[in-house]
Amino acid sequence: MLTWTPTAAQKGSNTITVTVTNNIEPFFRVTTNFVVVVSTNFLPPTLNVPLTTLTNYPGQTMIVTNTATSVFPNSIFTFATNSPPTPTGVMILVPTNGVLTWAIPTTNMAASYRISVTVTDSVSLLIATKTFVVVVSTNIPKPMLIVPPTQTNYAGQTMIVTNHAYYTNSVLPSSAFTFVLLSGPANAVLNPTNGILTWVIPMTQPVGNTNLSIMVTDCVSHLIATSNFLVQVLPPQPPTLIVPPTQLIHAGQMMDVTNHATSIYPNPTFTYAAFALFGPPYLDDSDMLTDGVLKWTPTAAQAQQEYTIIVEVTDNNQLSTFSNFLVMVSTTPPPVLKVPPTQTIYAGQTLVVTNSATNSILPNSTYTFGIVSAPASYYQSNQRRVDVDKYRFLSAQYKHDYCQRDGQQHAAGRDQQFHSHHSAAKPAETDNFRHQWFSIHA
Repeated sequence: MLTWTPTAAQKGSNTITVTVTNNIEPFFRVTTNFVVVVSTNFLPPTLNVPLTTLTNYPGQTMIVTNTATSVFPNSIFTFATNSPPTPTGVMILVPTNGVLTWAIPTTNMAASYRISVTVTDSVSLLIATKTFVVVVSTNIPKPMLIVPPTQTNYAGQTMIVTNHAYYTNSVLPSSAFTFVLLSGPANAVLNPTNGILTWVIPMTQPVGNTNLSIMVTDCVSHLIATSNFLVQVLPPQPPTLIVPPTQLIHAGQMMDVTNHATSIYPNPTFTYAAFALFGPPYLDDSDMLTDGVLKWTPTAAQAQQEYTIIVEVTDNNQLSTFSNFLVMVSTTPPPVLKVPPTQTIYAGQTLVVTNSATNSILPNSTYTFGIVSAPASYYQSNQRRVDVDKYRFLSAQYKHDYCQRDGQQHAAGRDQQFHSHHSAAKPAETDNFRHQWFSIHA
């Protein structure tokens, strides 16, 4: 690689001879030359300015970047302008990077300005000059005002919407806008700086469309834009009442349900009431007024029927809603009686067994146990034990038939037939009962 930086004294044609020799035998050497013409007629730097006419408006800030290139790769360029527009002092050209900024005064008249830019090459010290045109137009476009689409609200609601204003294509980017409500409801409030409009719609607001007209003013150009939008006002919305689904319960079982309500209005409070065409016993609405809790325990006489309960809810705006739900009452099933399996004992032994009963429908039931049939002597305790003492029957089998009654029930019992060696009085028709038997081998 050959490097040479000629001086001005070496201008003209310069012959450079180059020779090359190989490093192994036989040794050969080749010589040749070439000519370098050194010129002192330096080319000026190439200056690039905006190619098209720029259009701006009073109040805008114009920013353009000028660039330069040179045949000398190490050149440093210095930019300047020698024809700033009137008034002076508002245009700045950064000499090191060519960035030109012009804050066009709002008082500037419409005119065309020819701006001249120069650049100096630090190596050749040559200067290049170019111009471009800036047109200042006073035909400033109006700001863009964007209002909400048609709004739908219920009387009693609060409507909050935002209006927006801006300029397209970065026209007057430093503008601030002032919003004004030209026409609309008397109690509607429009924030002048951010365009937020708030309207607390009265409960007494007439149903229909209400027109609101908005104006925005640009603080720089002082131009205005107007637009409007509609608000469709609907009648006041009563609360939404959620009642329980159809209830399936048995006689003697307590129904415990909760009614709920919602509202479109903020911070609602609700008052509940219930109505039914049956009783006694009547509905227990002691927790109904504010909590919506309703209780009812039907009797056996009310079994095998359907009942409709009507519920009303009223909110703090005195708006009411009615709804209803069904209660289907069925007969209470008898308890499940569990007796011991077949017992084998020796004559002279004492038999002690325990019988038990359950009712999944009425888990809090209490029970009364009785003997339907047994040997000639037995003992029944309050702890549901049966003692058979000192019976000496060889190869004899006794079937004990126990009757169990659910003391909490008042529905007619359903008979269940079992084989028994002894008879006993039939239980009262108002008791639910079940009897089973087990055998004793002696």
